[in-house]
Amino acid sequence: MKTTGKPRLAKRALIYTRVSTEEQALQGYSLDYQKETLEHHCQQNGIEIVKHFEDDGYSAKSFDKRPAFADLCEYIKTKPKAVDYVYVIRWDRFSRNVEEAYVEIHRLRQLGVEIRCLEETVAPTDPMFPLIRAFKIAEGETDNRRRALNTKTGIVNARKEGRYTGPAPRGYERERTVGGKSIIVPGKFASLIREAFEVVALGIYSIDDVRRTLIAKGLKIGRSAFYDLLRNPTYMGLTKVPQFLDEDEYYVSGTHEPIVSEELFHQVQGVLRKIWEKSHAQCKKSKQREEFPLRGMLVCPECSRNLTGSRSRSRNGNYYHYYHCQRECKARFNVDELHEILDDHLKSLTIPAEVTELYLAVLEDTFKSQEGDREKQIQGLREQIAGCNDKMLRCDEMRIEGEIPKDSHQRLMSKYKEELAVFKKKIDVLQSGETNFIKYCRYGIPLMGNLHGFYNQASVAIKQKLLGSIFPVKLHFRNGDYRTTPINPALALILQKDNDLENKKTGQNLFMKTLSGQVPMTGLEPAPCCQE
Repeated sequence: MKTTGKPRLAKRALIYTRVSTEEQALQGYSLDYQKETLEHHCQQNGIEIVKHFEDDGYSAKSFDKRPAFADLCEYIKTKPKAVDYVYVIRWDRFSRNVEEAYVEIHRLRQLGVEIRCLEETVAPTDPMFPLIRAFKIAEGETDNRRRALNTKTGIVNARKEGRYTGPAPRGYERERTVGGKSIIVPGKFASLIREAFEVVALGIYSIDDVRRTLIAKGLKIGRSAFYDLLRNPTYMGLTKVPQFLDEDEYYVSGTHEPIVSEELFHQVQGVLRKIWEKSHAQCKKSKQREEFPLRGMLVCPECSRNLTGSRSRSRNGNYYHYYHCQRECKARFNVDELHEILDDHLKSLTIPAEVTELYLAVLEDTFKSQEGDREKQIQGLREQIAGCNDKMLRCDEMRIEGEIPKDSHQRLMSKYKEELAVFKKKIDVLQSGETNFIKYCRYGIPLMGNLHGFYNQASVAIKQKLLGSIFPVKLHFRNGDYRTTPINPALALILQKDNDLENKKTGQNLFMKTLSGQVPMTGLEPAPCCQE
């Protein structure tokens, strides 16, 4: 006769313990204490402990990031009806989020398991049990919210006093005052941060090229972070008070030392604004592709129409890029071949240093006498500064009288300060004796000593502008080389050492392959707002 096993009478349980580093220090609910207490309770009540799960250093705000609790749930799923309870010492060990706590309670109940907490003194059969449990579960979230509010209040109060809280921005380091308070002070990269603002304020280099130059000097920073850095008022000595309760965010004078002046900061904001406006204005329907910088610059040798660019897939699955005619012409050129030959031609267009210096001297002497009445220009700028100051004063009065809200006041004041910085910079340039034309020559002429390096580092839009400046007509490619093409007369004049550089038969200026020989220096790409 076959015997049947006796039904299981003893209850079985999993015990779960959890602590974060902060809670362990503050409350003393160590993992060992929780485990011993739960084991003692189960032993006293005749409950068999099947397994212990422990999360060390994990927050109670969410169940998703607690590996041990995930293992607990998986254990219950794989061994149904093997466990009756999950025991915790307190509800805040289980969860500090009311909504998530009830979701997990319901999910475990569907698996046939009930949550038991040692801090519960009312039996589940008591009518008051759901209400008392709800209060106990809510205590953890209430405590979290209270701590968060106290922390946020402390941060806001510190910010209102001008003290910068949080990680120190790039260029700053943290120090302790005599009174023990933490402050930020300019660090080892402060000079590079200042250089970044000064170079961007010139408005003649692209932001990313400035960033790459500073990276080479030791300031490791990404593109987005660099743009955020240039927009951060902390560097001109302000501290942001974040939005809190019914107060909007605003800025106060900080207790830290500024790295850049307020005038320089607003001047940079003006440059960034121009770049943004121009980049959005240039969003055309046509999309430029980095693989085909010569598209629109090359013409078909058969029908003289513009060549387009596309890629072709070979039988083995590799892709190859070509410039080709869209008509019935058979013109088709490998992209790599054309780019390599063009690169060799650009290397040949190198201006010797002595020619550069002489040309700049001639230009400076010529344009100084032709720029106009500088004093009249300065007087006009001073009148614009006075008008800008009047607008700022009126803006302050409107804010005091309640005619405009705080955010509108801050936006207008920022705009006026940017304009003020630009006007003052123009006066400084005029008074320094260096005209705008000469200033651009000083940056542009040395650039022509590195056309090859500059071209390779530029975006496709800048590459096309550069080629358009060098070659007044479209490029023709035939028989493995570019057809003899005239270059910009101004560039030809600078490059020519004698009259023998002109084609004797056609009268056209040839690519001058004899003027290279120097290793190109790393160049900087002019900012889009200055490419006019």
